[in-house]
Amino acid sequence: MKMANRVKDLGAPFDELYAVEYPRLSWYVHSGLTGITNLNRESFELMAGIAFTIAVKSYMEILTAVIREFKLDKADPKIMERMDYAKMAPWTDGEQQAGQLWQELGLD
Repeated sequence: MKMANRVKDLGAPFDELYAVEYPRLSWYVHSGLTGITNLNRESFELMAGIAFTIAVKSYMEILTAVIREFKLDKADPKIMERMDYAKMAPWTDGEQQAGQLWQELGLD
């Protein structure tokens, strides 16, 4: 099965990742050194940031699929809220704001 058909079967959010990110990632991989030669530091850092963002999105989708497949929410009904917290907590401005986020997500 071709990649486009596999993605179509998976649906969201993989169809978006494929449409938006696959061409860029393909260029990075298949261009050899051409894709990164003579890049300034900031451009290389942006490329790395894009790759890390895609990795995080993919990882979260895989975790969500595992949670659903194994019905882990039966053991921890707030597991999805905990995942939301894990995604947002690094962007808070310290323990107080992280604690407020924890409360807002109903994780007391």
